[in-house]
Parts: sequence; structure tokens; C-alpha cells
Amino acid sequence: MLFRDTGLPDKELIKKAYTRLQEGVRNDLDLNRTANTKNIDQQLDAMKLKFERQNPNASDAERDKMKQQLKQIRKNSLDQLEQQLAGVEQKTLNIMVRKAKFVSKMEPDSQEVLAAAVLVEKATLTPIDFIDMQKDMGEDVARVVAEFQHLKKYDERYDVLIHGMAKETKLIMMSELINDIGKQLQVFNGLTPDQQAKMSRDTIRDNFNKASALFNVSPTADYKYMEAFNALYDKKIDAGMRVERDENGLYLTEEERDSEIVHFPPLQAANDMSRPGNSDLPPVPPVGPDGKIKGGNKPRY
Repeated sequence: MLFRDTGLPDKELIKKAYTRLQEGVRNDLDLNRTANTKNIDQQLDAMKLKFERQNPNASDAERDKMKQQLKQIRKNSLDQLEQQLAGVEQKTLNIMVRKAKFVSKMEPDSQEVLAAAVLVEKATLTPIDFIDMQKDMGEDVARVVAEFQHLKKYDERYDVLIHGMAKETKLIMMSELINDIGKQLQVFNGLTPDQQAKMSRDTIRDNFNKASALFNVSPTADYKYMEAFNALYDKKIDAGMRVERDENGLYLTEEERDSEIVHFPPLQAANDMSRPGNSDLPPVPPVGPDGKIKGGNKPRY
């Protein structure tokens, strides 16, 4: 995908970041290609040895035929591999571009640093990568990448570390939380009628508490988080938890519930046999005014 097709802001820093992302993704795919090609060749060698064991007296014509078959299998396998790798490359670029576009809209004044940091972070895997990226992209982008990767590695210290981080780092973290909620919503939307999912309300509180350290950095980011949170936890799974806003910012409201576990779809009451979802309970037979089952004898309880 060419940069002009990404829809990203036409800024030099973002263009350089996108180029680095492409190079990083392709380097990863090259390693994948090498490993898979080796695996294909090993399987073909095993097929050749098996043929020789089973056909020790095979003629030259039969051996040539086998070689041609293996050659065709290898070509088909490598063609299929290339198609898969091309799909992975396109999917990865699409995901990262979408993330960069999303976060860059949270704070227009920091648009370049935000988008560039999201793009190059994916391709910054080693200390040498970081040094090279720092020289190419500048100190502002390098700081955000370093902080973001530090937070991911030491998530257990998030509450302490986040307060000293740059505004751009906090916005990228907020975009990650919003993205995670979006992924959860997709999971719930994808459940089939016979599937059941559940979630602890403590997990939902933890999500809000993590996000609360990022509030009031960007009004747009706060609104996007509130919108995503309520779409999933309030409207979709009805957890009895909702984010509201007042003059002081966002806050969490909770309804009292009998259980801290949220089931989706909601579990039916055990003694309510008139509602769907109770296939393990016997149906109630029709009973006449005399207390007898219509067409039968008086029921025994």
C-alpha cells in the first residue's frame, strides 16, 4: 500500500514513519518466508526418501516423474505462501494505519508525533532499532516510543509510571484502551445463539481505573473512551456500569447487582420455564381449572 493510499496526514515525519513500518513488516515476513520455505523443503525431502524406500527398483522414468511432481508441489506451496504473506502484510499495514489515524485525531497540535510514534513503534524491536529510529525520527517521537514500550513491558507498575509520561504517550495508551474495548465488542457481536460469555465487573472497573489516569489530556480522547465504554458495558452486555461526564470530567456509575459476574446473553431465571434458554427444564403441561392435566390425570408433585 502506497502512502498516498493510506489517508494519513501528508506530513514528512509521518511519511518517514510509514516507510519504516513497511520495512519492519517486510523484514519480519522475510524471516517467516525463510522458515516456511525450509519447512516445505524438509517435507519434500521426506516425500522423496519415502518414495525411494517404497520403490527401490523404480525406473529412471518413474523417478523423473516423481521429481516433477515434487517440483510442482514446491511451486504451489511457495505460491500459496507468498499469497499468505502478502495478506499478512496488507492486514498489518491496515491495522497500524487505522491506529495512527485514530490517535492523530485526538490532538491536532500533536498530530505528527502521535501518528509517527504509532507507526514506528511496531518496527522498533531492538536497542539498535531504537537508536536508528531516534536519529531518523527525532527526540519527540523517540521519547513517546520508549515510554509506550516501557509501559507495555512493566504493566504492573502502570499506575506509578503513567504520571510522568508525555501527553502523546498518554493519548496512545488511551487509544489502545479504546481499541481493546472495540475488540471485546466484536467478540460479543460475533457470538452465535448457542454461545455464552461472561465478564467480571471487577475487570470493567480495572479498565476504567486504568483509563482514569489518562483523562483530561484531550476532550476528544475522553469522549471517545466514554462512547466505547458505554457501547460495550452498558448497551451491549448490560453490566450496570456506565461512564458519565460532569464539569470535573468522567466518572463511573454503577447499579447494584446480585452478582459481580455479567453473563451475555443474560442467564434466564432457573424457575422461569416460560422463557427461552431453559432447555434443561421440563415444559409445564396445560392444567385445567379442576387441577387435572388436560386429557390426563391430576398431576403428582
